Amino acid sequence: TADAPITAFYTGAVFLAAKWLRDQRREDLILAILLAVFTALVKNEGKAMAGLLAGVVLLFSLWPIRKGRLIGAVVYGAGIALLLAPCLWYGAGLPRTHENYGDRLSLANLSAGADQLGVILAALKDQTTLWARWGPLWLLLPAAAVLGYRGFARRHVLALWALLVLHVGLYVAV
Repeated sequence: TADAPITAFYTGAVFLAAKWLRDQRREDLILAILLAVFTALVKNEGKAMAGLLAGVVLLFSLWPIRKGRLIGAVVYGAGIALLLAPCLWYGAGLPRTHENYGDRLSLANLSAGADQLGVILAALKDQTTLWARWGPLWLLLPAAAVLGYRGFARRHVLALWALLVLHVGLYVAV
């Protein structure tokens, strides 16, 4: 399946993007671009994941504004866009499957499904607290937030938390 490669690519892209936000090393930025593109090419949801990551990198590059950081964020977004453009252009005319997440994220679909938000959030809570699956892992997040509260003063740590919230929000939206 494509789940293992997309997880590996996305993990690497997130790690290197956070490392770039912290250290501003060009090598980290280039590898983060490549891994984000690989994430987008593996599965349909990879495009949304790469887009979220690009948005978070841009947002956290603007705070506080520094010329080098802003240029890096523009290079990051442009690099992803340029490398993905041929694939997106070619794939635009191909038939869609039932996993066409891009079409599901339209404003019409989101507003039509808004009445189901309570059901979706309850199901998400049930899945994340199920001890037989991933329940204990999700309990580590609040513990990490409390124990590592000083990390919230760092831009790259805030970016990782924002990305986690946006990523879960993406699945709620879909």
